[in-house]
Amino acid sequence: SYNRLQISERIDAVVEYLYTDLLGSCWPPERQLVEEGYLGIEFPFDELETPEFHMEACWTLAQLTGYLGSWSAVQKYNEVKGVDPVNHIQKELEQALGHGDLLRVHWPLAIRVGLLKA
Repeated sequence: SYNRLQISERIDAVVEYLYTDLLGSCWPPERQLVEEGYLGIEFPFDELETPEFHMEACWTLAQLTGYLGSWSAVQKYNEVKGVDPVNHIQKELEQALGHGDLLRVHWPLAIRVGLLKA
């Protein structure tokens, strides 16, 4: 699975505000599993150590806000409150980014690999 994206200190702080402060109660309980890298789930294999992996993309601000808008908690917030919470952080994202800049986006990946027990 992939967890929260990372871009820069300023943008990450704005996204964290959206994720935690605005959307905190809108996330389903099972989201915690992703945040823990599924370590809380019983793993019936002999687990192997894996190197760290991440995904990377280069995005515009429009692509970033489109991605944020796809979050299930954003959809729930919008449904409950009738307001798009991504619009609430749009100005802060624009100020953090500047105009026309591309964002290098990283996501840490959680991977659990194991061998069948004998």
